[in-house]
Amino acid sequence: MIFRHLFVIIALAATMTPLIAESKEIHTSQIPLHEPLKWESIDRALAIGNETSQVTLVFFHAGWCGPCRLVENKILPQLRPLLDQMVLAKVDIGDDTTHLTVNQSLLTGAEVARLMGTSSTPGFVLIAPDGKPILRETGLINVKALGILLAYATTGAYRHDSFEEYTKVTRWP
Repeated sequence: MIFRHLFVIIALAATMTPLIAESKEIHTSQIPLHEPLKWESIDRALAIGNETSQVTLVFFHAGWCGPCRLVENKILPQLRPLLDQMVLAKVDIGDDTTHLTVNQSLLTGAEVARLMGTSSTPGFVLIAPDGKPILRETGLINVKALGILLAYATTGAYRHDSFEEYTKVTRWP
């Protein structure tokens, strides 16, 4: 009796091995492996946005900012399809040692933030391909709200409607 069960187990194992191997192959090949977001320097991002007629998202953060890390690690990855349609720049407003070139001027991250009309983190500024700001948002923002901001920019709705009009249609949270 024990040998009969042992034979059945060995036979099942032999027939299952190819299935397990196949299922592992299928499983691992179906997992989308996303590369990290491609962050450009602010001057490069604005130039690329102008050249490619894409909106630029400038993300203002600081190394000491917990909400910034939450946004970068948890919220932005969920919005990857929208972010892939934009040029991305990340500016550390807490770093006074690095100077960034903006309009041929060397500025700290905090100075760039003030120039773009924001001074707190996390901060977002959406900039049209022509270099004009579309809108600004600061503070911890949820996925849906940030998604609506990004969709407003990536769809080109900013060319036709105010953000207030756009949000009436999209049910701003």
